[in-house]
Amino acid sequence: MELPEETLAGALFHYATDPDVADYQPMHVNYGIIKPLAGTRMKKKERYAAYSKRSREAIEGFKTAHVHLKFLPSYEVPFLVP
Repeated sequence: MELPEETLAGALFHYATDPDVADYQPMHVNYGIIKPLAGTRMKKKERYAAYSKRSREAIEGFKTAHVHLKFLPSYEVPFLVP
């Protein structure tokens, strides 16, 4: 069971455990290792909002697929929600 790569934690876990990464460098979570968005170029604020939306959708799909797991109640950070 793996977290979706569309999430920051999932992207970091994938990067850290991918045997195809030739020159592995330890790092913190960052947008450089997350899958790029499809479509046109966006300003930073719009791009991060799109990453957030895609990540929330991926997490909801993950939770639906893994109903046997116990999750904490969701919360939203008002200044980050578009």
